[in-house]
Amino acid sequence: MDDSPLWWPVQRLVDAYRCGSLSPVEVSELAQARIAEINPTLHAFVLPTPELARRQAAAAEEAYHNGSAGPLAGVPVSIKDAFHISGHVTTLGSLAHANDVARHDSGAVRRLRRAGAVVVGKTNVSEFCQSATTDNLLGPDTANPFDPSRTAGGSSGGAAASVASGTCTLGLGSDGGGSIRIPASFCGLVGFKPTYGTI
Repeated sequence: MDDSPLWWPVQRLVDAYRCGSLSPVEVSELAQARIAEINPTLHAFVLPTPELARRQAAAAEEAYHNGSAGPLAGVPVSIKDAFHISGHVTTLGSLAHANDVARHDSGAVRRLRRAGAVVVGKTNVSEFCQSATTDNLLGPDTANPFDPSRTAGGSSGGAAASVASGTCTLGLGSDGGGSIRIPASFCGLVGFKPTYGTI
């Protein structure tokens, strides 16, 4: 682990943006470079979203300049491939949905956008989010960042691996029976499952 801003806590990152010592555009580009570096081994991401991230990072930078920045403005976030991002495929880890392009954002994604977050990509899931490992027929299993011969857990294993490997600051997952908590524990992270209906 180095001192890349991708390893910083949210508050440190936001404070750096606010004082102008760091740029959301710069951090977004660091995130895409890091994804390109780790993904051939870890398979955390099924769909990096560099163009979307660049647009959102530029908007976040402008928001800091004009004083309208949201609480997560410029913070790089990965999105589990169980949530819709308008204009992007949502597979749920299944061949049955391999070409399903979302026409709208999921509620959680919509809220992240409103808060100014920068979506760096969609992360791998087990098929229909039904397994405690992140494996499906669409591509390779997600590996653990600390030992790629081992699993990252599931079903939000891609989300956990994306954060634990330093590609983003936060990862959006989902959890019915441990799907956030299991991979978070496997990858040395805190996995927070909010009360049903909160988000």
